[in-house]
Amino acid sequence: MKTSTLIKLGGLTLILAQLLLMIVDTSYYLTGQPANPTSVVAWIAIFGLIVRTLGIMTAYVVMARSGGVVALIGFIVLVFGEFSSVARMTLSLGVAEGVMISDQLGRAHSYASAQVFLPWFFILGQLIFGVAIYLSKTYPKIVGVLIALLGPLAYLTGPLAFTRPIYTILNIIAWVWLGWVLLSGKGITRLESESATT
Repeated sequence: MKTSTLIKLGGLTLILAQLLLMIVDTSYYLTGQPANPTSVVAWIAIFGLIVRTLGIMTAYVVMARSGGVVALIGFIVLVFGEFSSVARMTLSLGVAEGVMISDQLGRAHSYASAQVFLPWFFILGQLIFGVAIYLSKTYPKIVGVLIALLGPLAYLTGPLAFTRPIYTILNIIAWVWLGWVLLSGKGITRLESESATT
Protein backbone atom coordinates (compact mmCIF):
# COMPACT_ATOMS: atom_id res chain seq x y z
CA MET A 1 0.00 0.00 0.00
CA LYS A 2 1.31 3.45 -0.89
CA THR A 3 2.27 5.90 1.84
CA SER A 4 -0.19 8.47 0.50
CA THR A 5 -3.04 5.94 0.83
CA LEU A 6 -2.09 5.14 4.42
CA ILE A 7 -1.98 8.85 5.26
CA LYS A 8 -5.41 9.37 3.72
CA LEU A 9 -6.74 6.44 5.76
CA GLY A 10 -5.25 8.08 8.87
CA GLY A 11 -7.14 11.26 8.04
CA LEU A 12 -10.32 9.26 7.56
CA THR A 13 -9.85 7.65 10.99
CA LEU A 14 -9.60 11.08 12.63
CA ILE A 15 -12.84 12.17 10.99
CA LEU A 16 -14.60 8.89 11.84
CA ALA A 17 -13.38 9.09 15.43
CA GLN A 18 -14.72 12.60 15.84
CA LEU A 19 -18.09 11.57 14.43
CA LEU A 20 -18.25 8.78 17.01
CA LEU A 21 -17.16 11.10 19.81
CA MET A 22 -19.73 13.63 18.61
CA ILE A 23 -22.40 10.99 19.28
CA VAL A 24 -20.98 10.63 22.80
CA ASP A 25 -21.01 14.39 23.37
CA THR A 26 -24.53 14.76 21.97
CA SER A 27 -25.74 12.00 24.28
CA TYR A 28 -24.06 13.74 27.20
CA TYR A 29 -25.90 17.00 26.56
CA LEU A 30 -29.26 15.44 25.66
CA THR A 31 -29.41 13.19 28.74
CA GLY A 32 -28.82 15.93 31.28
CA GLN A 33 -25.04 15.55 31.59
CA PRO A 34 -24.93 12.36 33.68
CA ALA A 35 -21.85 11.38 35.71
CA ASN A 36 -21.61 8.04 33.89
CA PRO A 37 -22.70 7.24 30.33
CA THR A 38 -24.86 4.30 29.30
CA SER A 39 -23.02 1.16 28.23
CA VAL A 40 -23.70 1.81 24.52
CA VAL A 41 -22.33 5.35 24.76
CA ALA A 42 -19.31 4.10 26.72
CA TRP A 43 -18.54 1.53 23.99
CA ILE A 44 -18.86 4.20 21.29
CA ALA A 45 -16.50 6.44 23.27
CA ILE A 46 -13.94 3.65 23.76
CA PHE A 47 -13.98 2.79 20.06
CA GLY A 48 -13.82 6.48 19.08
CA LEU A 49 -10.84 7.16 21.34
CA ILE A 50 -8.94 4.14 20.01
CA VAL A 51 -9.65 5.09 16.40
CA ARG A 52 -8.61 8.70 17.08
CA THR A 53 -5.32 7.42 18.50
CA LEU A 54 -4.64 5.73 15.15
CA GLY A 55 -5.29 9.03 13.39
CA ILE A 56 -3.02 10.89 15.81
CA MET A 57 -0.27 8.38 14.99
CA THR A 58 -0.66 9.20 11.31
CA ALA A 59 -0.60 12.94 11.97
CA TYR A 60 2.59 12.50 13.98
CA VAL A 61 4.31 10.40 11.30
CA VAL A 62 3.63 13.07 8.68
CA MET A 63 5.16 15.85 10.79
CA ALA A 64 7.77 13.83 12.73
CA ARG A 65 10.84 15.22 11.00
CA SER A 66 9.75 18.86 10.88
CA GLY A 67 8.16 18.70 14.35
CA GLY A 68 11.31 17.39 16.03
CA VAL A 69 11.51 16.66 19.74
CA VAL A 70 8.47 18.81 20.58
CA ALA A 71 6.31 16.68 18.27
CA LEU A 72 7.68 13.46 19.75
CA ILE A 73 7.01 14.57 23.33
CA GLY A 74 3.57 15.88 22.41
CA PHE A 75 2.73 12.65 20.61
CA ILE A 76 3.83 10.40 23.47
CA VAL A 77 2.04 12.44 26.13
CA LEU A 78 -1.12 12.77 24.03
CA VAL A 79 -1.29 9.04 23.24
CA PHE A 80 -0.81 8.24 26.92
CA GLY A 81 -3.63 10.72 27.65
CA GLU A 82 -5.86 9.04 25.06
CA PHE A 83 -5.19 5.65 26.66
CA SER A 84 -5.99 7.05 30.10
CA SER A 85 -9.28 8.34 28.67
CA VAL A 86 -10.00 4.83 27.35
CA ALA A 87 -9.26 3.45 30.83
CA ARG A 88 -11.60 5.96 32.48
CA MET A 89 -14.33 5.17 29.96
CA THR A 90 -13.82 1.44 30.57
CA LEU A 91 -14.44 2.02 34.28
CA SER A 92 -17.56 3.99 33.37
CA LEU A 93 -18.64 1.00 31.28
CA GLY A 94 -18.20 -1.19 34.36
CA VAL A 95 -20.46 1.15 36.33
CA ALA A 96 -23.04 1.25 33.50
CA GLU A 97 -23.08 -2.57 33.31
CA GLY A 98 -23.49 -2.89 37.07
CA VAL A 99 -20.18 -4.67 37.57
CA MET A 100 -19.15 -1.98 40.05
CA ILE A 101 -20.60 1.12 41.61
CA SER A 102 -19.17 4.62 41.61
CA ASP A 103 -18.60 4.49 45.36
CA GLN A 104 -16.26 1.52 44.91
CA LEU A 105 -14.11 3.51 42.51
CA GLY A 106 -13.80 6.41 44.90
CA ARG A 107 -12.56 4.12 47.67
CA ALA A 108 -9.78 2.59 45.55
CA HIS A 109 -6.60 4.51 46.41
CA SER A 110 -4.92 3.78 43.08
CA TYR A 111 -7.97 5.04 41.19
CA ALA A 112 -8.18 8.19 43.31
CA SER A 113 -4.47 8.85 42.77
CA ALA A 114 -4.74 8.22 39.04
CA GLN A 115 -7.67 10.64 38.79
CA VAL A 116 -5.37 13.38 40.04
CA PHE A 117 -2.53 13.00 37.52
CA LEU A 118 -3.81 11.03 34.49
CA PRO A 119 -5.98 13.85 33.09
CA TRP A 120 -2.84 16.00 32.95
CA PHE A 121 -1.39 13.73 30.27
CA PHE A 122 -4.41 14.46 28.09
CA ILE A 123 -4.33 18.20 28.86
CA LEU A 124 -0.57 18.62 28.33
CA GLY A 125 -0.56 16.24 25.37
CA GLN A 126 -3.06 18.36 23.47
CA LEU A 127 -1.17 21.53 24.35
CA ILE A 128 2.27 20.21 23.32
CA PHE A 129 1.00 18.39 20.22
CA GLY A 130 -0.81 21.56 19.12
CA VAL A 131 2.35 23.62 19.59
CA ALA A 132 4.29 21.02 17.56
CA ILE A 133 1.75 21.25 14.74
CA TYR A 134 2.06 25.04 14.81
CA LEU A 135 5.87 24.96 14.75
CA SER A 136 6.24 22.17 12.18
CA LYS A 137 4.46 24.10 9.40
CA THR A 138 3.26 20.77 8.02
CA TYR A 139 -0.39 21.54 8.68
CA PRO A 140 -2.29 24.84 8.80
CA LYS A 141 -1.11 26.77 11.86
CA ILE A 142 -4.68 27.38 12.99
CA VAL A 143 -5.13 23.62 13.48
CA GLY A 144 -2.15 23.67 15.84
CA VAL A 145 -3.60 26.65 17.70
CA LEU A 146 -6.99 24.94 18.08
CA ILE A 147 -5.48 21.67 19.35
CA ALA A 148 -3.20 23.58 21.73
CA LEU A 149 -6.24 25.47 23.08
CA LEU A 150 -8.01 22.17 23.77
CA GLY A 151 -5.54 21.43 26.57
CA PRO A 152 -6.35 24.42 28.79
CA LEU A 153 -10.04 24.19 27.87
CA ALA A 154 -10.11 20.51 28.93
CA TYR A 155 -8.83 21.59 32.33
CA LEU A 156 -11.41 24.36 32.62
CA THR A 157 -14.36 22.06 31.88
CA GLY A 158 -14.16 20.83 35.49
CA PRO A 159 -14.31 24.08 37.48
CA LEU A 160 -16.12 26.12 34.81
CA ALA A 161 -18.96 24.03 33.40
CA PHE A 162 -19.88 26.65 30.78
CA THR A 163 -16.60 25.91 28.96
CA ARG A 164 -17.64 22.31 28.18
CA PRO A 165 -19.71 23.20 25.06
CA ILE A 166 -16.88 25.44 23.84
CA TYR A 167 -14.42 22.59 24.33
CA THR A 168 -16.75 20.17 22.53
CA ILE A 169 -17.13 22.43 19.48
CA LEU A 170 -13.40 23.25 19.24
CA ASN A 171 -12.54 19.57 19.71
CA ILE A 172 -14.71 18.59 16.76
CA ILE A 173 -13.42 21.40 14.54
CA ALA A 174 -9.73 20.83 15.33
CA TRP A 175 -9.58 17.06 14.86
CA VAL A 176 -11.92 16.95 11.84
CA TRP A 177 -9.89 19.73 10.22
CA LEU A 178 -6.65 17.83 10.83
CA GLY A 179 -8.29 14.68 9.49
CA TRP A 180 -9.46 16.54 6.40
CA VAL A 181 -5.96 17.90 5.78
CA LEU A 182 -4.59 14.34 5.89
CA LEU A 183 -7.43 12.96 3.79
CA SER A 184 -7.13 15.67 1.14
CA GLY A 185 -3.38 15.15 0.92
CA LYS A 186 -2.20 18.56 2.06
CA GLY A 187 0.19 17.00 4.60
CA ILE A 188 1.46 14.43 2.11
CA THR A 189 3.38 16.93 -0.04
CA ARG A 190 5.51 17.93 2.92
CA LEU A 191 6.29 14.31 3.81
CA GLU A 192 7.23 13.35 0.24
CA SER A 193 9.39 16.44 -0.28
CA GLU A 194 11.27 15.73 2.97
CA SER A 195 11.91 12.09 2.06
CA ALA A 196 13.08 13.12 -1.41
CA THR A 197 15.75 15.44 0.05
CA THR A 198 17.30 12.72 2.25
